[in-house]
Amino acid sequence: RALALAEDGYAPAYPIVGHKYLIGSGTQVDLAAAERWYRMAAKNLEFPDQEPLTDLAGILGPVYGREEKADELLRESARAGGRRAQAELQSRGLSW
Repeated sequence: RALALAEDGYAPAYPIVGHKYLIGSGTQVDLAAAERWYRMAAKNLEFPDQEPLTDLAGILGPVYGREEKADELLRESARAGGRRAQAELQSRGLSW
């Protein structure tokens, strides 16, 4: 149901679908599809404090060992004003 809603343009479903692809809930794990949906969520924020790319990075790094990609996503989120991403990068001594 979430996929159908997302495909119909219902923005609140975007991060849900991304998460399903990310963890393989009801589908195979597909990191490219997960990133695609998380990026769509980032472009269609419902609330200003949402940070879909920060959320994605928080799983890609620790769970999948994709630290370089996670850092890239954190920097992108930080440059867009993501405070959680900025704090995470700052705590690790990384710039954005």
